[in-house]
Amino acid sequence: MGSSTGYRNPPRRRFSREFKREVVEMLIEEAATVAEVAREYDLHPNQLFRWRSE
Repeated sequence: MGSSTGYRNPPRRRFSREFKREVVEMLIEEAATVAEVAREYDLHPNQLFRWRSE
């Protein structure tokens, strides 16, 4: 049962305000879908919806 990678989850990623703003502006300006941007930046679509509402 023991795995060499351990049992803990990887550390939570943190994103700067500038990065969030850049991604949200891409959603708005380029009329890209949330799914496209999420795949490009390896993010979950729900995360982008939250950033956009903030």
